[in-house]
Parts: sequence; structure tokens; C-alpha cells
Amino acid sequence: MQQRQQSATIIMPSLLQRIAYALATGAILIVFSQWMFLGKYDFVGKAVSGELWVTWIAYSVMAAIFLWLVRVFRVNSLWGLFLAGAIFGWVAEGIVVQTMYDD
Repeated sequence: MQQRQQSATIIMPSLLQRIAYALATGAILIVFSQWMFLGKYDFVGKAVSGELWVTWIAYSVMAAIFLWLVRVFRVNSLWGLFLAGAIFGWVAEGIVVQTMYDD
């Protein structure tokens, strides 16, 4: 029984670990979505104004959805990762951006 409980703990990360994974993935996605794609992004100016923190939280929520999809559907192939990434792109551009820039 002890061994089974220990292996379940290793497989299922704690809530704090999931939050840390989402925050780290959100930071990576900001770099590639904002800085690399747009070609310029004023991290210092955005950090001072507080806009970077809101963007980081939004990307971290989207990253949590992405990581949840990868975990629940047990993505283990390039095509599964492509589909999870496509859903992330749809959430980012289709829901978040449309809501933020809606007139």
C-alpha cells in the first residue's frame, strides 16, 4: 500500500507544482508569442506599468489549459502536441485577444 501511494504522488504533481509549471510555461510563451513573433516588446516598460504581470497571468492561465490537455489526453506524439498547440492558439487568439480588443 505504501509503495502504491508513493507512486501516485510521483505521477500526480501537487497543486503548487502545477502552478509553478503553468507560470514557467506562461513566461516561455510570452517570450515566443510577444517578443519573438512581434520582433520587439518593451519588457521593462511593461513591467513598470504592471501590464507585463497581467499578460503573464493571462498566458499562465492559457498555459495551464495547454498543460492540462497534454496531461489528460496523454500526448505522446508530435501530432498530439500539434493539436494541443492548436487549441492553445485558438484560446489565445480566438478568445483572449478578441475579448481584449473588442470594440
